Amino acid sequence: LTPLPFGYAPPPQHTTPTVQVVIMSRPVSVCLPHQHQSPRLKSYPTRETSTDHYPCPFFANTTVPVQACSDPERRVARWWCEPKQEFAWRVLSDVTLSSTCHLRHLRQGLIPLHHSFTCLMSRATDIVKLEPNVLQLRGPINVVGGIHAQFFDLLEVFKMGGPPPDTNYLFLGGYINRGLYPLETLCYLLALKVRYPSRVYLLRGGHENPYGVLQYANALLGKLEDVYNREAEDKQLLYTLYKSMPIAAVVDNNYFCVPSGISPSIDEIRQLNELDRFVECPQEGPLLDLSWAEPEAREGWQLQYGSLSYAFGPDILRAFLDGNGLTKLIRGRQLVMDGYASSMDGLVLSIFTAPNYVGRCGNIAAFICISDTSEITYQTFTEAPERYG
Repeated sequence: LTPLPFGYAPPPQHTTPTVQVVIMSRPVSVCLPHQHQSPRLKSYPTRETSTDHYPCPFFANTTVPVQACSDPERRVARWWCEPKQEFAWRVLSDVTLSSTCHLRHLRQGLIPLHHSFTCLMSRATDIVKLEPNVLQLRGPINVVGGIHAQFFDLLEVFKMGGPPPDTNYLFLGGYINRGLYPLETLCYLLALKVRYPSRVYLLRGGHENPYGVLQYANALLGKLEDVYNREAEDKQLLYTLYKSMPIAAVVDNNYFCVPSGISPSIDEIRQLNELDRFVECPQEGPLLDLSWAEPEAREGWQLQYGSLSYAFGPDILRAFLDGNGLTKLIRGRQLVMDGYASSMDGLVLSIFTAPNYVGRCGNIAAFICISDTSEITYQTFTEAPERYG
């Protein structure tokens, strides 16, 4: 098909949505299907117009014209669409049926329009809030530590471990803070959860709290306020999503998987299932301890200077694991230079899945593979190149 000339305006009787896409830092291409050959493209004279075309994600069988510009700091795709109500319901009905196409676009670093983003968060919230506080999972499954908005390293995890639904994944929190690509990372993980709810599991970590939402809003929505100019609404949706996430998982009745540690208020797993997790993370208590408590070589419970929670010794952890018929604690919050580390005579396995953390730590990343026979192996990797999947 022959691309329409830039600035083409449809006749008044057409009801095709107004669509504009801005792609930064990479060439793009779009072709227009026959049934959508009348977009009204707004012009921005400060941006160099591209004659290429690119398919529009989150809209089945729809492609749109593109304007391209260069930004050395970020690669962002933006969509403005009208009428928004029509497209909102279209996303609600199609996000599961045709999300294979959507996932492909998200792997390419494209960001959905705001209405699609909010619908995606709502759908993911509806799914995770039905899950128990403590997930009961079986191997084979890959356990992933903090990603911290390092989108290309997340793609590397799926490249090495296998993509869903071929492989099961458990993420231990730490999704969007610190790194350069929080929105890309969050959208892709939520889309995977919506598409494969029994294959991908997301726990609520230490950064999935109001402070994390605030940092997300300041670091990202502030830069992209011309795209997502609804900060208060997005904050509330993220609050609800985070409060709905499970807080821990047990794999093969052997491995207790949490963002960070255990709590002095909890002796048995059933006590965790009795908690009301649909609240903001309190300043003390089990919800806080699971996200911030850390192992310590000294026995007993210790107060940590400058920390939000306690430190627990090997005697405390051994009593907890033995009392619940478990063998190891798997945690994902702590920076580990080799990607993974074992401590307390093998009772604690710490993993960290953000290589070269914040761009200057020089650490290796790792994730854990638990087989169907409960055997543990490690996959390690260095910082992935900025190449979209």
